[in-house]
Amino acid sequence: MKDGGVLYHPETDRAYSLNRLGARIWAMLCEGETRARIVDRLRASFAPDEAQTLDDDVDEFLAHLVKHNLASVEDA
Repeated sequence: MKDGGVLYHPETDRAYSLNRLGARIWAMLCEGETRARIVDRLRASFAPDEAQTLDDDVDEFLAHLVKHNLASVEDA
């Protein structure tokens, strides 16, 4: 996952490429992490100036997953 990854949706026979950040977010989702915890973990590994856009980046990625039926949203 160093350089990214690929998600495959067998029902649609489509593949989606992931950049490194997307692959890290996906891995954390697979661990059962919440959106807030994902942002916190990522923020801890980025320089402060790089971390400013993490909320938007994570939200955009999660919205893309939901839009393409690769993930769903659960109420807490």
